Amino acid sequence: MIKKIQALLAISTLFIVFQTTAWATMQTVSLPITVDYLMLRKLLVAGSFTEEGESATLVDEGDGCIQLRLATPHLSEQEGTLRVELSVFSQTGVPLGGACYSPVKLQGYVVLYQRPVINPVDWKLSFETVRTELLNVHRKSTRVAGVVWKFAEPYIAAYLSGIKIDLMPPVKNIKDFVSPLFSADKEQQVKAMLASMRPGTIELEPSALYLPVLVDVASVYDPHERRSNIISDKKRLKQTVALWEQWDDLLVHLITRLAGRSLSEDEKEVLVGVLLESRYRFVSELSDESIRHDIVRKQFIEAWRQLAPLFRKYFLQQGESKGILGYLGFFSSVDALMTLDKLGPTFGVEISTAGLVRLVEMLQVNPSFFYYGSQPNANLQELFHIHPLEKQEEIPIEEDSFQDNGGVLKRMFNTLTVSTAYAATNTKQTSMRKILQWKVPEADVTDYIQRVRDVLKASTAATLIKGNVPEQQQAMFQKLIQAMAWQESCFRQFVVKNRKLTYLLSYNRSSVGLMQVNERVWRGLYDLNRLRWDIYYNAAAGSEIAALYLKRYGLRKEVTNRKLDDETMARLIYAMYNGGPSQRTKFFKRFSSKKLYESDELFWKKYQMVSAGDVGKVSLCLVGR
Repeated sequence: MIKKIQALLAISTLFIVFQTTAWATMQTVSLPITVDYLMLRKLLVAGSFTEEGESATLVDEGDGCIQLRLATPHLSEQEGTLRVELSVFSQTGVPLGGACYSPVKLQGYVVLYQRPVINPVDWKLSFETVRTELLNVHRKSTRVAGVVWKFAEPYIAAYLSGIKIDLMPPVKNIKDFVSPLFSADKEQQVKAMLASMRPGTIELEPSALYLPVLVDVASVYDPHERRSNIISDKKRLKQTVALWEQWDDLLVHLITRLAGRSLSEDEKEVLVGVLLESRYRFVSELSDESIRHDIVRKQFIEAWRQLAPLFRKYFLQQGESKGILGYLGFFSSVDALMTLDKLGPTFGVEISTAGLVRLVEMLQVNPSFFYYGSQPNANLQELFHIHPLEKQEEIPIEEDSFQDNGGVLKRMFNTLTVSTAYAATNTKQTSMRKILQWKVPEADVTDYIQRVRDVLKASTAATLIKGNVPEQQQAMFQKLIQAMAWQESCFRQFVVKNRKLTYLLSYNRSSVGLMQVNERVWRGLYDLNRLRWDIYYNAAAGSEIAALYLKRYGLRKEVTNRKLDDETMARLIYAMYNGGPSQRTKFFKRFSSKKLYESDELFWKKYQMVSAGDVGKVSLCLVGR
């Protein structure tokens, strides 16, 4: 009986150990190098068909009497082999005294069915010919005189068998990129993994050649690991924010490189959506202190799933052969990240600054471009159909209209100073006097409210003139902009803090001015400095952003799947203005279930008051009466 109890105790103890111990498991993972046939063709051309017209001269003797040229390779998969079709021109004759006697010509196409082979030592890709086929100029099977083919075949076979594509650079790129994905405590594990890299069996698919790069990885799985990865440490949060800013720079770079291509409107929508969703999500998590240390990795993977098809399409079809191995390394490295990410969070894959820099280098871009600047990006503006905003003509204001019985302006100059950050960098923009015009009066705000309304009307009119709002929505849009400014800032561009007049900044320090334009979301699309200090520019930007959401998401039936009345449309646009394109579905869900956010309800009340002509009630939030 005692022995049975001891045995049960031993089993129980072993079970507890099993349940509380992190187990390491070894597994072989495939990190595929995907070589699209268009990419493979460019590699062939860049290495072996470098003469004019993507050609290669194999033989040229007797002043051209004896010639053999191959040109314009085309690749595809056929019955498990790589089909390589080349145009061929061959001539054999007898060169004598500067003339060519009895020339026999061959002109058409040669097709080689090949088996790709990878050398496991130097990672060089070569091709073994399985069979050959000749086609005439009309690409029909043909037979030729034996003497012509007997002359040409050995040269063609020798030339093509000598072609080797060095895949060591993309393999090295994978190693260089993967290495910093892991924390320092996994150094030995990573070294062992990278040392185990070896080529697998090449697979030919209809669109691409797949070379599996096999690695042995030891992943650790802890069934009881419940640690939250929400960042609470200020130093680590600062590092994560800096890393995200570098990722945002890289994302803008990728998007603008694509934006210069001949994209369809749907493809442009993908680019716009990827950037906006990435930024809105970051701002949201940063604001509610739910940001996680792996946000960059997650955003990178989510973005690449959408961008990869466009990159492969446009940079393979339209790109130059120069630097193609860099693109292959970039694609392969990101594919490796996505594969490793599937192993689970406890595997410890993260993206670091070093990893981002390596990706940029693969694209042959100087890593110094990582600069989280505030100036507009012309390519980004073009993609969003946002035109550079010039300062609008200010509505003439008589000086005594804001002196309030005299002396107010003088006292403002004597008791208030404008933030030194503005004074030091904005001498060519709005003057201090004009900024002080927009200080909220302490007593009667009737005139101030009307002047702000005039600014909003002017910005709305400018947006309507550009044709960004259909005629049937224009009345709604004019009310929308006033209601948004009321909800967002209570008609304020500036506030007084510590006896200094400065721009209105949101509680989470991300949105500024009259329309509370989010600086992180709209960086590169608007001049951030002018958003802060120029009420006209801020109003124009807010109006243009609202029009963008109306046109791109509100009016597209495939997006809303319904025809909206003006009031619902206004509420939808405001929800997206605050939360990004994803709010188009989230808002309808809230609207249908009658579980609206407080911000939804507050905006709706203000929109109704604007519709009823009660804009004067803005004074309640300005001065409390």
